[in-house]
Amino acid sequence: PCPAMATFYAFYVFWVWIGMVLLILLTIPFPMMIRERLVRVVHHFLTMRITVLNASASFLSLAFAVSAFLLGVAYHDMQKRADHADEKLGGARALTLKWRSERNFWIALTGFVLYWALYRYAALVRELTDTQHEQEDEDGESS
Repeated sequence: PCPAMATFYAFYVFWVWIGMVLLILLTIPFPMMIRERLVRVVHHFLTMRITVLNASASFLSLAFAVSAFLLGVAYHDMQKRADHADEKLGGARALTLKWRSERNFWIALTGFVLYWALYRYAALVRELTDTQHEQEDEDGESS
């Protein structure tokens, strides 16, 4: 196991927590004013541009790319562990490495699905608030 990948996964888990907190906040039935501001913050966070070495991408694109990369690495590592029973290692050590590979796979998959769900849910809440504003405007004009 590579210590750099362990550090990368630790960073990635922190990254997933940010998305999880934002998704939980979006599901709380706040008053309209707070919900609108929260939706704007989430939208700004997901569309925030990150520039590295003259290449720019949105945070959401970067989250999907990192998640897909880690999902591929974890899947490859999981297959390698399943194909080779690590004859050099003892049984307990081989099982530990196999379980770690499976854990990393599920962490990467969870992160990918979480950011996709956050994006879709934020878009749906934004549409809902826009529709509610239109309806309020129509009701105000009718009176």
